[in-house]
This record gives sequence, structure tokens and C-alpha cells, in this order.
Amino acid sequence: MIVFQHESLAGALGAMTPLVARHWREVALDRDRVPLAPDWEKYRLLDRTGALNITTARHDGRMVGYACYIVSRHLHYRDLMVAESDAFFLAPEHRRGPEGVRLLRAAEQNVIAAGAQRIVTRVKVDPDFGPLLRRMGYQPIEAVYSKRVG
Repeated sequence: MIVFQHESLAGALGAMTPLVARHWREVALDRDRVPLAPDWEKYRLLDRTGALNITTARHDGRMVGYACYIVSRHLHYRDLMVAESDAFFLAPEHRRGPEGVRLLRAAEQNVIAAGAQRIVTRVKVDPDFGPLLRRMGYQPIEAVYSKRVG
């Protein structure tokens, strides 16, 4: 059985690190030129200020997924608290069935408890879980483009 819970970065980091590497191998662009190197100090600062919101998925105590959001006031609408997705990952062996939806629902509840009034989730082109988000009531609002320079 998978248990979903809100965790601090300090409580989750040790178990999360191997999953971050799996996540990077699955979705990162330019892996040959841009090594995985999270700015853990910046994450710790966000965690200390209450802006980092992490929901974890643990199967028999072992972390198998996470949903990380930055919860803060929107720069254009200061009265609007927004939870912006930072990273969402569920180990492939747990993606069949309802576990992805359950992780997202738990994360929604956690960011709502943190004051979020809107949730914004970015989706990679591959793997694209946009159809799942649409079934959960999300709507596409913009496309994000990237260009490697330098």
C-alpha cells in the first residue's frame, strides 16, 4: 500500500535523492551537457520559509514518488497564492492504476492547506500526463518553450 504525506525537505531528502536521479534520467534535456546538480541550499531556504511544499509517496516505507510545489504570492497578482509545480515523479513501476492521481490529489490537499488558491502544473512533452490533469479538472493555460543557448 502506498502512503501519501506532506514532508519537510530535511525529512525527505535522503530518500528522495535516488528518485531525483531516476527522474532526471527519464525527462531531462541535454543530459550529456547539463549534469544533475540540484541547488539544495536554495531548496533548504524555500523549505525554511515555508514556500516549499513536498508530498511524498511511500510504499512500505520506501519513497516511490514525490510532488514538489513552490507556494507563494503571484508576482502579478499579489492577493493570489499560487502553488507552482517544481517536480512530479512517480516510479514507473507504480504508475499503473490510481497511484498517480492519488499522489496529485494528496499534493493538492497539502498546497491548499498551505494557502494556495491556484495550482499551476507544468507537463513535459514526453512523458505527457496532461490528459490525466484534464480529467482531474485542470485546463491548459500556456505552452512553455525552451532553447539552448551558449
